[in-house]
Amino acid sequence: MKAVFDQATFPVSIMRCSLAEGERADLGVAARPSLILVEQGDVTMPFCQMDVPLPTFSSLFVNASCRRHVRTNRDSVIVLMEFSPSLFDSSMIADRYVKPLLSSRIEFIVLSHPSSACLAQAVEALEEVRFGNELRFLSRLYDVFSMIVYEKEDILKSGALQLDPRLERMLEYMKANLDRHLSVDMIARSGFVSPREASRLFSRQLSTSPMRHFLTMRLEEARRLLEGDVESIWQVCEKTGFESMSHFSTAFRRMYATSPSEYRSRFI
Repeated sequence: MKAVFDQATFPVSIMRCSLAEGERADLGVAARPSLILVEQGDVTMPFCQMDVPLPTFSSLFVNASCRRHVRTNRDSVIVLMEFSPSLFDSSMIADRYVKPLLSSRIEFIVLSHPSSACLAQAVEALEEVRFGNELRFLSRLYDVFSMIVYEKEDILKSGALQLDPRLERMLEYMKANLDRHLSVDMIARSGFVSPREASRLFSRQLSTSPMRHFLTMRLEEARRLLEGDVESIWQVCEKTGFESMSHFSTAFRRMYATSPSEYRSRFI
């Protein structure tokens, strides 16, 4: 294994591992949550009594306390990335995504192709020997997590956390009205609960508030639309309920550490 970045003060440790064809390796128990990226080759990782195939440019999120095994089908290079949850302690992404994900009993998640591509960009950014590479790496890492949990409710349902039916009704109502200006009262009525009970349900099960969650859902939808080339940025702004481009741009940058136009440029 080769250390990609091993500065003691940096809250993410990354190692690159080269494996020969047919090699079986026990990578040990992940002391902290980790991401695994296959840079080259073709590997299989057994999890939960099933084999997870990982070809080149695919990746995997592994929750804490999981033993990581790998079996190679041909010569392969994988990148192991472990991070401290404290890295995400004070951000919207932490509250909305990372904390519920890490506190669940989900053992692993296979990342989508866009998430894997973004993770590869994060590693590349960290390997660039120039000022600011750490910030670029963290920005890409935040992008990865926001993509992983774009449909977090379904992921949590497939794991240990079952959402309250009242909360599910409110979430469905919010998803159907991303272009509207909803209030806490309107959201609460859709779940047949009081505003106070709605806030309690969101706090207990999603570690956020109804309005903060609704803002995040709108930004997630905006991100999805920006990955296509059909809608203009102004149309994306309108379809996700923002009153002005400046408000939209400010909220998007706060969430994803990039502007809507910069984000769209990655997919053109």
